[in-house]
Amino acid sequence: MNDDGIRRKGVLGPKQSTLRVFGFAGLGVLGLSISGCTRTADEATCDKLYTHIIALKTAGEPEIVRKVEADKLEYQRFDFLESCVGKYNRKLTTCSLGSDTLRKLELCTNE
Repeated sequence: MNDDGIRRKGVLGPKQSTLRVFGFAGLGVLGLSISGCTRTADEATCDKLYTHIIALKTAGEPEIVRKVEADKLEYQRFDFLESCVGKYNRKLTTCSLGSDTLRKLELCTNE
């Protein structure tokens, strides 16, 4: 409603306009964080990284050995996720996921 008590369709008052702008800005920030535009790793990325590390540690082993070793390392997943999520930067996780040997993985952590 305006000052004379008449409600006009499509016209926002100053408070409504401000709220709408902040509402859209909040959605934009939420969208950026969901789409992966953050500086630190999310849980899905850290989980993928841990699976990749297990694969690198067991590479070249017979299937049965890989399975046993993977099972041994699986109990450490929670601790790894706890240390990774929100703490590892994007550059480190991208480099680590792109590594195809343990040596290259180590080089990522030294950068």
